[in-house]
Amino acid sequence: MTEQLNFIENQHKIKSIIKKIIKQNKQVVHGARAINAQVSWPYQRETKDYDIFSNKKAGKAARNMERALDKGVGGDFFYTKKGITKGVFKVFDKGFDQKRDTPDDSLIADYMKKPKGVQSKKIEGIKYRTLADIKKSKIALVNNPQFEHRKKKDLEDIRTINVFLKTKGRKKKWRRGHKAD
Repeated sequence: MTEQLNFIENQHKIKSIIKKIIKQNKQVVHGARAINAQVSWPYQRETKDYDIFSNKKAGKAARNMERALDKGVGGDFFYTKKGITKGVFKVFDKGFDQKRDTPDDSLIADYMKKPKGVQSKKIEGIKYRTLADIKKSKIALVNNPQFEHRKKKDLEDIRTINVFLKTKGRKKKWRRGHKAD
């Protein structure tokens, strides 16, 4: 019971620990958090986990994140598990029952080895995959039948990026004194 209370009291630390590890290891955040970091509020999508590209082996990076979270929160509250997709490793919290692989567990982070050629930009010291690179990747995923299960989400992300970039361009024209469309 005291372990559960300690975990609940330290929830606010989790996000800062994750960001610290990402910065220290020069990892790249991609997925919804990368989009959210680069677009304004109405275009942001709800997300709870971090999608992270590691410069080294993904499994090792995920286990390092798990250990840093356990140490920062003061207990054994997290675990790492191999993902269904080859090369993906997932960091979970054990939930309130403090048991692995139960329905109350929450995904904290997905780790993959960084593919060659990923474009990123630093925002507040953290590297995020660029919107253009995310869009290019999402278009490739939408056209791949192997990733049919995520097609709806990827199409929504592509639409969000397109709308944001169009809106952003209009604001610049308006600020310069040109008539907005």
